[in-house]
Amino acid sequence: MLIINVLLGVYGDVHRVKILFNKKDSALIQFATPQQAAVAYQNLDHITIYGKQIKVSFSKHQFVQMPKDGTSDMGLTKDFTNSPLHRFKKPGSKNYNNIYPPGTVLHLSNIP
Repeated sequence: MLIINVLLGVYGDVHRVKILFNKKDSALIQFATPQQAAVAYQNLDHITIYGKQIKVSFSKHQFVQMPKDGTSDMGLTKDFTNSPLHRFKKPGSKNYNNIYPPGTVLHLSNIP
């Protein structure tokens, strides 16, 4: 689940991830804002990752529900709301200017 948070966290602050119980190759991802979800959709829909083309669409759900107390979801839902990996907390962050779809060329900075 962390890999989903890291992959999608490039495009927005991921708050929750829920792998679907009856469809383990599908997940619901809740972002901090609808705009961040839209950026992830624009950059990731129909790209190939690990040899599989992923499909991204907007969910009818407004929020990803955490499991109720006393119930087990077998580790399929995780809350990342307070993750230190969030890149877009500060309004006007320069990170908003550096969002691109996956590609074959990287830009490195601050090389020692």
